[in-house]
Amino acid sequence: MTLFSALFGISVLVAAGALPLRGCDSFRSCEDCANGTDWLGGKCDWCTSDNSCGPVFFNACPLTRQVRFAFNCPREMPKYVVYDDGFARRKVFPLVAAANEDDRSRLQEILNSHFKNAIVGNVFKVPCDPLNTTSCFGYTAVLHGEKAIVMSFRGTKGADQFIQQAINFFVTKATVPFGPTGGRVFEYYHRAFYRLWDSKMATDLANYTKLLPDYEVWSVGHSLGGGLASLAAATVVGNGVRPSEKVKMLSFGQDPIPSLPRLEPPGSPIEGAFHHRHEVWYPTGMDVGSDFVISHMAEDLSGFDALLQYRIEDHVFYFGKDLRTWYNSTEASHSP
Repeated sequence: MTLFSALFGISVLVAAGALPLRGCDSFRSCEDCANGTDWLGGKCDWCTSDNSCGPVFFNACPLTRQVRFAFNCPREMPKYVVYDDGFARRKVFPLVAAANEDDRSRLQEILNSHFKNAIVGNVFKVPCDPLNTTSCFGYTAVLHGEKAIVMSFRGTKGADQFIQQAINFFVTKATVPFGPTGGRVFEYYHRAFYRLWDSKMATDLANYTKLLPDYEVWSVGHSLGGGLASLAAATVVGNGVRPSEKVKMLSFGQDPIPSLPRLEPPGSPIEGAFHHRHEVWYPTGMDVGSDFVISHMAEDLSGFDALLQYRIEDHVFYFGKDLRTWYNSTEASHSP
């Protein structure tokens, strides 16, 4: 059979209605498009600019608006979730930055300066790698003035810890299942979280939530600590300790950890790791009154990922303050 006759045969079948052919443009939702292929088996991409589906190749959609994986499809924030710059700036930042102070009495002093009737529960410092050469830190607190139970986790500390995380992320890429919600997380984060959780942080949380049933749970952290905070929040909701409406999770510069909760729909193809929704991006600085944009995709190339140059300061400075050293500053121990 010649190529012409084969193509002619196909065209006759199509014309007769025996072999309907679907192109990418037949998909009407991002999820269907990103999981779909055209009649030749070619991959489809969703375009968020005009909510259309097209082939990966010969696609006129700007690269920053293409969605290749269903996991990255845009989703609106739940109606009960509202980002508040003042809340992040005046309440979450001190809680996150204070995690760099592992002395309980000094930690209490810092919280007293920024919250009414705050009580530090316990501090937890554990080895978080197989060789026990690096440590992870977190603390619990109750903010009676805010009616909140707090879990805060420290970020990456030192070159050794950074290298071990990088090896897991870029080299071994080893992941393990995460029970409370499904999905998988990088092995380093899984080990670090459960070593902290099992060192009686879970007991603290259970006691506080039982004694204070109307209090929210706030889970916060930076970098590595942001990843641990997300696991803590997922555990609280996944285990039925608090409904998601009563849990606030805010992280600064969080690492991807990588797919939590499980992929939706199950079995969705995915490559690599994704951040959580919803990134809050301050494109021109983080001074009071600065504009910000909320991304609805896990990886949004029109947000922080669009930066062509990246400085370490971008990862550690928030609201004009250095997270690494703020806990030791005069501002940390004096009321604003």
